[in-house]
Amino acid sequence: MTPKRSPIVRLLIASAVLAVWPRPLAAQEAAWPTNGWLRASAADVGMDAAPLAELDAAIRTGRYGNIDRMVVVRNGRMVVSQRYENDYVTISRGHRGVLGCGTDACTGPQDLHEFNYFHPDFHPYFRGRDVHTLQSVTKSVTSALIGIAIGRGEIPGVDAKLLSFLGDYDLSGVDPRLHAATLDDLLTMRTGIEWHETDRPIDMTNTTFQLETSPDWVRFTLSQPMDAAPGEKWVYNSGGSHLMSAVIRKATGMRSTRMREPTSSVRSGSATFIGRRRRPNCPIRRAACIWARKTWRGSGTCT
Repeated sequence: MTPKRSPIVRLLIASAVLAVWPRPLAAQEAAWPTNGWLRASAADVGMDAAPLAELDAAIRTGRYGNIDRMVVVRNGRMVVSQRYENDYVTISRGHRGVLGCGTDACTGPQDLHEFNYFHPDFHPYFRGRDVHTLQSVTKSVTSALIGIAIGRGEIPGVDAKLLSFLGDYDLSGVDPRLHAATLDDLLTMRTGIEWHETDRPIDMTNTTFQLETSPDWVRFTLSQPMDAAPGEKWVYNSGGSHLMSAVIRKATGMRSTRMREPTSSVRSGSATFIGRRRRPNCPIRRAACIWARKTWRGSGTCT
């Protein structure tokens, strides 16, 4: 059995979403688009219901921590949409640490902000609304927006130099090797920027924690040293998401939160911070739109 996670990790990992979309587009045509997901049983779409039931049972026992929602979509049909109620006011009570402070553990208004990962006003739901923090899905959304900008001709391609879009920033202190980095390097997390996110504890030695406390996340990321030439190695880097956002704004004249495409597009409802929030079905809907190159409900966007 998987060990029960610590309260910190259980508060951060708060939703499970599974999308299965293996069949060709033609086989899904009848299920797209609709005014909502068509419902189907596992058997209807050729799935074995037993593993889904086992996963549901394991979630209910708390094996995987505090899971809030499980969604399974196959062939354009909703197979599972299960909500799990968690009382985060009670769960977070008394917890305080580098990630924030929970119920009855904060010392003042300065502790109440969107990067307080313990407080139920901010994580995993936002102020009692049915919008859930999705954390690093930001990377997928912003990458998709880069692709849309390329498709519209606003970005020449992934071989374009990264810094050619960042001339509004002071680049005098940037490692000379970064001038060779391309958008492909940025999108694949191979810029060569030294970044300690997955190899450091969750404290202020972690580069991403330093990023969150800095006043300008793009400037902070550009100011980091390099420990490799672009393209040499892969390093998980959340700062790259914000460089993507700066690229999008320079290339399109729009913030990534406002960018949209008249046809076959993704509309980003995100802010440019790591802890973006959406309703649980939105990520699957967006992925389906991109995969099928269609829009949702004829709206002109995939939202």
